[in-house]
Amino acid sequence: MRARIERAKDLLMNTSRSLDHVAEATGFADAVHFGRVFRKVTGSTPAAWRLDRLT
Repeated sequence: MRARIERAKDLLMNTSRSLDHVAEATGFADAVHFGRVFRKVTGSTPAAWRLDRLT
């Protein structure tokens, strides 16, 4: 699971792909499940994490 989240972080930082696309590319069933797992691991939602890193 951590490897999938690390891959998602890479996609969030280095592409402009949507959260749906990142979720699909990292093997999650949908963006809602991806968001729940991402938040549990990182303490932040994927969108907030991306925004925080890009500003």
